[in-house]
Amino acid sequence: MISAMKRKGQKFIRTQLERLGIAIERRKAGNGPSIPLLRLLVEHSILVDGKGAILQIGANDGVLADPIHEMIVALDLPAVLVEPIPDRFEELQRNYAGQPNISFENCAVSSEPGEAELFRINPKATHFPDWAHGLASFEKTVLLKHQSKEGMAGSNLDQHIESLRVPVVTIGQLLKKHSALQKLTAIQIDTEGHDFAVVKSAVAAGCLPRIIHYEHKHLSYDDQLACRNLLISHGYSFLSNFEDTLAYRYQ
Repeated sequence: MISAMKRKGQKFIRTQLERLGIAIERRKAGNGPSIPLLRLLVEHSILVDGKGAILQIGANDGVLADPIHEMIVALDLPAVLVEPIPDRFEELQRNYAGQPNISFENCAVSSEPGEAELFRINPKATHFPDWAHGLASFEKTVLLKHQSKEGMAGSNLDQHIESLRVPVVTIGQLLKKHSALQKLTAIQIDTEGHDFAVVKSAVAAGCLPRIIHYEHKHLSYDDQLACRNLLISHGYSFLSNFEDTLAYRYQ
């Protein structure tokens, strides 16, 4: 009854406005720039706790699709950047040249130290788009998921995947090695399917910064749920999109 009366009222108002030459159109939201919530939270944390370091796991070349490079430089933040692939690691160092508060580690991170097999696209396969050469995962199947992405169709991706052995350390080992990490603002994680293992490594080391930003899209549903539950048990709240999760700890 109320809905019918509402519709009649809207029709009456529309008719009267049209007689005056005024048209009513539904306003559509524009696709403007997204709110940089990660940076806003980092800046808020600095205001509350003072300037702390950034730990980045899976830093790639430090520029390609990197959510924290500009922030680290603009805010002059100390950082430890971790990247296992040797040629990407060299580019990472070059892209942060002249930044005195940055340290680098050429290794992978997991819940146990040692060595592991890492899969990547052969850098000599130049017919792939630039972003594809930034992919690396402990699981070959994660790379194969990108076969249907733009610029990858008909590329015979499977034939161009190579593996290499890389050293693996834990978050605890990084904490002991780098004094800057004793005051940590955020951990940024992008490891193409290994993010939960990195989160577990951080929690096991008692490393619970205000912010943990990780990629969840390559995690199984069970691992996504387990990762959230683990962080919830340590006081984190969440905001997620289709690819990433931003976890924030208030206390």
